[in-house]
Amino acid sequence: MIPIANPVIDNLFLFAALSGLYIWGDEENNLGNKDYYREYGINSTLSIAYYIADFSTTVSLGGRFQYFKTDYDDGNNKHMFYGITLTATYTFSF
Repeated sequence: MIPIANPVIDNLFLFAALSGLYIWGDEENNLGNKDYYREYGINSTLSIAYYIADFSTTVSLGGRFQYFKTDYDDGNNKHMFYGITLTATYTFSF
């Protein structure tokens, strides 16, 4: 994952991340035959975050996109997911 966080102004941050995936293996199909497969794709996020110092809390709003493709011996599938994210993170120390 390649995260990037830059302050826009005091307590306001822009966060971006990009990561990739690649997996492979064997899978047994409905007929009892084994298929070799591999999956590869990307995952990315972009959000803006605000740190509320009085409450030790960061609130962020952004979007996420994920795409991956599965290649089998006898075909392939493509998958795409995307949506809006809203996160609140409370920070504490020991």
